Amino acid sequence: VWCGALCIDVDKNGSKFRIINVYGHTELKERTALFQILQPFLCNRRQIILGGDFNCAPETIKKDSSTCALDNLIKDGNLTDVFRFLNPSDPGYTWSNKKSLSRIDFFVCQ
Repeated sequence: VWCGALCIDVDKNGSKFRIINVYGHTELKERTALFQILQPFLCNRRQIILGGDFNCAPETIKKDSSTCALDNLIKDGNLTDVFRFLNPSDPGYTWSNKKSLSRIDFFVCQ
């Protein structure tokens, strides 16, 4: 366990996976650091499954440093947003308040 994430490597029937569960801190600086720290964990010979409560939405128009770091993590890791791939027109919101709706809980994989 480190900095808001839990990682486990699984070898099953000849397949190798790395499963990473994330909790993105509510503080911008800590959340940005987490996404940067995760980068080396994607560089291996395993299929990656990364998911959890990221506390930021990669699809948002207004980007902050944590959203940019998350976008880079997804792009550099060649990860696909599973829900968005299967449901391109469904917003799939997972969080709301009186002013906005967001999808901050999701899974991406290779």
